[in-house]
Amino acid sequence: GEIRSLNFPIKVRKVGLHPLEVTAIGSVRYQAFDPENELSVVQQPASNRLTAAGTVETRFFGKLGPVRLELRPSVRLAWTRAAIRRTSLAGPRDPDTSDFFPTYRVATAIAPLEWLAFRGSVSSGTKLPSILQLFGNGSTVVPNPLLVPEQSLSYDGGITARGHGGMVSGYVSLGAFGAQIDDMIRFSRTSQFTLIAQNIDAGRTRGVELELRGGVTRHFILQAETTWTQAVDEATGNQLPGQPEWVAFAQPEAHSGTLSNQVTVNIGFIPASYIGKSYADPTNLIEIRARTVLATGIGVDMFEARLGLSFRVDDLLDVRGDDLLGFPLPGRRYTGRLSFRHTW
Repeated sequence: GEIRSLNFPIKVRKVGLHPLEVTAIGSVRYQAFDPENELSVVQQPASNRLTAAGTVETRFFGKLGPVRLELRPSVRLAWTRAAIRRTSLAGPRDPDTSDFFPTYRVATAIAPLEWLAFRGSVSSGTKLPSILQLFGNGSTVVPNPLLVPEQSLSYDGGITARGHGGMVSGYVSLGAFGAQIDDMIRFSRTSQFTLIAQNIDAGRTRGVELELRGGVTRHFILQAETTWTQAVDEATGNQLPGQPEWVAFAQPEAHSGTLSNQVTVNIGFIPASYIGKSYADPTNLIEIRARTVLATGIGVDMFEARLGLSFRVDDLLDVRGDDLLGFPLPGRRYTGRLSFRHTW
């Protein structure tokens, strides 16, 4: 079959008047699925979906003595008309539907000190099922045209500290998040190598994330982050399929700076990624094992970065692993890149 998707951003306008700023965004999106199959005895009818949305966000900001404050309320209005057609034993069914989805978000931030800031937000959301979830891909994903949109209530909060002293600089951010999702869409195995998207009554997601960025001069940089997430089906208490509890990443980098003949050497040595164990089924019987992937690479920029050379090796330990369907993931990989940039 054929999937067509057209996106039309209408306009983005930002009007600033201290201490108030207003941003408006509009968009129109049209999607169509035409499952043409000359070998099929029963021809599936075409389906389509039209979505129009508009968002208005206001930003209030200013200072109260030494304390900086910011408040961002926003409202999003979305309308969708869908004709999700399918063929059944009783003949084609044409359930044309039209829905209106108003959602909101309120975010705030406060910085009592130059180096310290607090943030938080609460929002509602609606997520339409994707074309892939509705109609599958003809092989590994089974269609389910009866899916309904997700409805969610989310919240998050965090603290950020940054500083600079001598040759050392950096920042650290600690945050927590959560979401209550009704009619959650999640994938479930139907056989060893096929999936289907299904609605469940409700799902709950909550977690904590830690992010670190730091540097010693401009030659040595460290990026690291880790996230703990609990994503469960509220009806059973089981972990949602394909949702690892722990995900972590760390990458130290070294940069030579500009050498003679305008050459800069960038070395990314041993970026490490960890993906904790997860499950491939709603009953948590099929485990996808945890894995740690290491990589290394080197890059050279010459002539004011107009010419670039780089080489990278991924999965040094050849860990491999399996995806949600049980297919093996690629192991050790080698990548080379040559780039040239010139401005006329």
